[in-house]
Amino acid sequence: MSTSEMSTSVTSAAAAASTTASAAASTTASATAPATATATQGAAPAVAAAPSRAVSMTINGQAVGPFQVPETLMLIDYLHEYAGLTGSRLGCGQGICHACVVILDQPDGTSVEMRSCITGAAYFQGKKIRTIEGHAQRNAAGEVTALSPVQQKFLEFYSFQCGYCTPGFVNAATVLLERLARQPIAKDQVESVVTQALDSHICRCTGYVRYHRAVRDLVLSTPGLTKDGGQDKLKQDVAVESKESGHGK
Repeated sequence: MSTSEMSTSVTSAAAAASTTASAAASTTASATAPATATATQGAAPAVAAAPSRAVSMTINGQAVGPFQVPETLMLIDYLHEYAGLTGSRLGCGQGICHACVVILDQPDGTSVEMRSCITGAAYFQGKKIRTIEGHAQRNAAGEVTALSPVQQKFLEFYSFQCGYCTPGFVNAATVLLERLARQPIAKDQVESVVTQALDSHICRCTGYVRYHRAVRDLVLSTPGLTKDGGQDKLKQDVAVESKESGHGK
């Protein structure tokens, strides 16, 4: 065989081998592709959507919702993420510190505190609540024109430091005052009643004394919350403490 014939033969053999290899690779890829796709699909199963429901309520006298929310959504998240009300504070997240409480207005005219971090938004469907944003008086532009009696008294006594727990204390004091307006107490009971009303609220800055003094002073100075015939010594003590702290000037 001549050199030319040998070269042609080698080239033809190489070309044939290349064609055979390509065909084999194509066949292998075709055979494995479905298995790979199947395996990938099996690794990412479809996830069912979380159950949800429409929730609407009246907040600070305004109708809010309905919003389609997860059934497990807590009220604190409903207020923050859907109603745009961020004044309620998320503290412990376990219903212990009471920084998150709102006021629930009941059909019989009474009001109670509710912990928004452990109570689902769905519980308040159709109900009326008040948050810290609803206490002060506002003008048409939404600007604050006057504080509530509780808020004003807290300012006078400088009851707060960081202020994180203040919304909860404002709501607690408001519920107390509304209860005493319906059921006045003797003046010698004020100390214990105020302590009981605020006892579940935790202050990170340990400013409890000023909160208590402010609420106690407000109860004693608001007509109709206390009965006659109680001891006047408590009121005198409040006046002395107020003067010593600079609030009686």
